[in-house]
Amino acid sequence: VDPQAREAFERGKAERNVRLLEGVAQRQFVSSYGDDALFTLGELALADGDYDRARACWRKLLPRDPAAALEAGVLAYPD
Repeated sequence: VDPQAREAFERGKAERNVRLLEGVAQRQFVSSYGDDALFTLGELALADGDYDRARACWRKLLPRDPAAALEAGVLAYPD
C-alpha cells in the first residue's frame, strides 16, 4: 500500500488537503505514511488554532502505555 499512500500523502501535504491526509491515516495506517499523515494533520490543526484536534492527532502517535515504552527503551520527552 506504500505507493498509493505515498501519492495521497504527498498530494495531501502539498495541497494542505485534510481529507486526503485523513484517508491515509484511516485507511492506509499500516503504510509508512500513516504516522506522517497524522503528524501533518496535527500541524495543520495547530496552524489553524485548533489545539484540541492537533493534540488528538499527535496522541495517536504515542504508545498506549508510556511507562512500558520507556522500559523498552523508547525515548520520550522530557525524560
